[in-house]
Amino acid sequence: NKQLTHSVCRRVYPTLSSLRYTTAAMMMQSSSQVRTYTSGPTTDLRPKFKVALLQLSTTNNLSTNLSRTLSYIHEAASGGSHLICTPENTGKMGAPPTAGLTEEEWGKAWTEEEHEHLKEYRKVAGELGVYLSIGSLAVKVNIGPHEGQRKLANRSFLINPKGDIIAKYDKIHMFDIQLNGAPPSNTLTTPPSPSAPSTPTPPAGVYRESSRIAPGTDSVLAHTFSIGSIGLTICYDLRFPHLYRSLCKKGAEVLLIPAAFTVPTGKAHWEVLLRARAIENGCWVLAAAQTGEHEGSERKTWGHSMVINPWGE
Repeated sequence: NKQLTHSVCRRVYPTLSSLRYTTAAMMMQSSSQVRTYTSGPTTDLRPKFKVALLQLSTTNNLSTNLSRTLSYIHEAASGGSHLICTPENTGKMGAPPTAGLTEEEWGKAWTEEEHEHLKEYRKVAGELGVYLSIGSLAVKVNIGPHEGQRKLANRSFLINPKGDIIAKYDKIHMFDIQLNGAPPSNTLTTPPSPSAPSTPTPPAGVYRESSRIAPGTDSVLAHTFSIGSIGLTICYDLRFPHLYRSLCKKGAEVLLIPAAFTVPTGKAHWEVLLRARAIENGCWVLAAAQTGEHEGSERKTWGHSMVINPWGE
């Protein structure tokens, strides 16, 4: 259930550099939006860095997930990785989201400051001296006083080799969809009002992430000296190319896309969308994914973690 992938990357793909700068010059001539470039040479002389993608089969058991993931992080670091990436839902994989949080779920949730897993991941990054991308953890947020307004954030963290959080990103695009011929539901994208009665459990194939996750509002770009400028995104964001274009315009060289793609959507679109985001933006794409069946959950995920270069390979 676990796969560890190492890949060696250059910060800027040398054979694509002239194409990127030529395209940039044309864009600046035809647009009022001017991007500032600071790396003049078209040949990249900066050192390589090694990336590890952890492909997990996260369960609904928090302690088991933490123990396994820490073990894989140590394994990746011993292989010489400078950046280690985990998938979406690294902390826990529950049932497909279809309804709001129960009182029990809300009581067990952690805020960012309380989050025991986050503390451990910061500690291990500092001990091993590596960059650590935690694809996402569920973080308790409160957007209002009513029960229906109790939400979690699906939050990604980028931790530096000192154990400091240098960037965090809340997933913007909510996975509110129907799969496998599920009957239409007019509740998919409309959160329940505080006074509304609870809705029946939707049939299999219906996901309503917005019922328990508060969407983020801001794109996030992290600047690092040894790896470059890193754009943070999560899973379903992949289907919205304008987000990646905006990150590239801000200087992104690497795009992180941790995910827990379903099997039907992954089989149809996962690879082609990842390659498209790499090609159209001239960026590296690092996509760590959940895979297989998840103990204690009804979910099945596609896997196929990938490192894709700016040429789409």
